Amino acid sequence: MSGYRASQSYEITILKADNAGAVVDAIVKAGGDSLQVNAVTPFVLDSAAATISARQAAVKNAKAKALSYASLLGVKLGTVNYLVENSAPTYTPLFGVAKAEDSTTIDLGQQDVTVSITVQWGLK
Repeated sequence: MSGYRASQSYEITILKADNAGAVVDAIVKAGGDSLQVNAVTPFVLDSAAATISARQAAVKNAKAKALSYASLLGVKLGTVNYLVENSAPTYTPLFGVAKAEDSTTIDLGQQDVTVSITVQWGLK
């Protein structure tokens, strides 16, 4: 006896997190027993804007810390000798999916975009 199996996959982006459970429920209802949901994965939709914001905060915090140390040492900050950004995407599964009696609830948790920098200032 021979058999064949075919599959097709789709990736769907849901823009409003509050609607995620209802969208998953509608897809499952439409697909019936022929459907398999492999994953529900949260992500930051506009990671560029989030990274810019995180970068601004990192520079502000680094400068405040450097000014504090300079004050403690009785010197002033000079020009920046170098700045290195250390960042990489981090995917942490902070979400959960729970099936209630009538609907699916998807808790996406909290997602953070972080930027870490190393800055060296000259001193005057």
